[in-house]
Amino acid sequence: AMGLVEAPPALPEPSADTPPALSRVVALGASIGGPDAVRNFLGALPENFPAVFLLVQHLENGYFERLAQQLQKSVKMPVSVLGEAKVQEGHVYVVPANARFSISQDGSVSAHAHEVPPHYTPSIDNLFVEVAERFGARVTAIIFGGMAGDAFEGAARITTAGGEVWVQDPSSCVVSSMVDGATA
Repeated sequence: AMGLVEAPPALPEPSADTPPALSRVVALGASIGGPDAVRNFLGALPENFPAVFLLVQHLENGYFERLAQQLQKSVKMPVSVLGEAKVQEGHVYVVPANARFSISQDGSVSAHAHEVPPHYTPSIDNLFVEVAERFGARVTAIIFGGMAGDAFEGAARITTAGGEVWVQDPSSCVVSSMVDGATA
């Protein structure tokens, strides 16, 4: 079990000439067994949790909307598939596999074609590296079970940037290879 329901520490208010920034980004990475573990985790969080949640779940293209609909049944926050509309705190976004996404400090989203198709889709590493570069210490990554080699590079980048990386308890994973590799 993971206890991540306490609010993050308050960050200083931006100055009047600085655009408003997202205060916290929680990047979730999951593969085999992920949907159940992610649903249980997100379902335990209150509505309006002060963070934007970005979920990268290894899936075939075409199933991301269905995953968002299934999660919405158990999650108090709004859940939708990430597009090019601004992201908002207190929302969960399922990251699709059709592009590599960039998120600006103000929540603006842009999609870019993959320069090289990632080995895993969608790519947990791609998202983790992106949020590490943009949000640094304001990132918390949580890695759920799976047998992929995805998330290792991204987890290292997040910790180097001052963010935190949490992992699912390996004993509760369907397959724990991804968690074990990220922990190592």
